Amino acid sequence: MTGITQFSISQEKPGDPYDLGCSEADIPKLLEKYCTLFERKPHCIVKDWKWCDVSLSEKDVATFKAQGIHPSFVLANYVIFDESGRFNEGDWVRTTLLTQFYKPAIFETRNTVYVLVGPGTRESKSLKDAAGLFG
Repeated sequence: MTGITQFSISQEKPGDPYDLGCSEADIPKLLEKYCTLFERKPHCIVKDWKWCDVSLSEKDVATFKAQGIHPSFVLANYVIFDESGRFNEGDWVRTTLLTQFYKPAIFETRNTVYVLVGPGTRESKSLKDAAGLFG
């Protein structure tokens, strides 16, 4: 995904306002807390984000949760910093599925901790639409 700049979450339906993101001034405090909460996982700081819930049957949601994941992911239009060096500043990113969310702004996946900065939106996506983003 690095270097792909034509993707923009703003080109899609905007979604409902979802004000979970922290301020840029709070990033150092959150990272300090994150270092004590998690086994060592790299962090990625993003803004201009959209939280996407995948619409599934109750049975499918239960199957996901039994595996320790939730059918939600984040699309972020702007990477501020990626500790692993996978993304450059200004790139976009689509996370893998959520394992845990920690208020105010930490979205954890199996491999990475994402810090959500600033306001975002939240929306539901059909399985077909969500799968298209992972293809």
